[in-house]
Amino acid sequence: GSLTESLPFEGNMFDFILCSETLEHLDKLDFALSELSRVLKAGGRLLVTVPNFTRLSFEYLREIFFEKDPTHIHRHSLCKWKSVLSGHFSVKKVFTSSFHSSYILYMLGLNDNSTLNTEGLIKRIPLLGALGRECVFLLEKNI
Repeated sequence: GSLTESLPFEGNMFDFILCSETLEHLDKLDFALSELSRVLKAGGRLLVTVPNFTRLSFEYLREIFFEKDPTHIHRHSLCKWKSVLSGHFSVKKVFTSSFHSSYILYMLGLNDNSTLNTEGLIKRIPLLGALGRECVFLLEKNI
């Protein structure tokens, strides 16, 4: 099923749902979040990843200096995504990920542990910790 229409599942069916790089493309965002909540069991968890358009984040700068992705309907900051998602779920954990494009890392041959260590180091600096390429949210359906 698509998140633009009712999902073909009974309510309260899933313990865990992964929704990765999807919500930013949907014109009916509230409907999609309501559907995800409907099919998730009480206390169930939802892991969401969306692009981070916080000013100075990788995605924000990429669209300024290169071209905008026309399929990105929602270009929200980390704080805005948190606000939108918390209207439907309890937010358990929030962080950003992938300071470097994995494609660029692959092309440069840098996709090894040193890259992960660099990303971990960057995340320890509070200001930089909010500027990662993707927002990652661990959410829970309210009981």
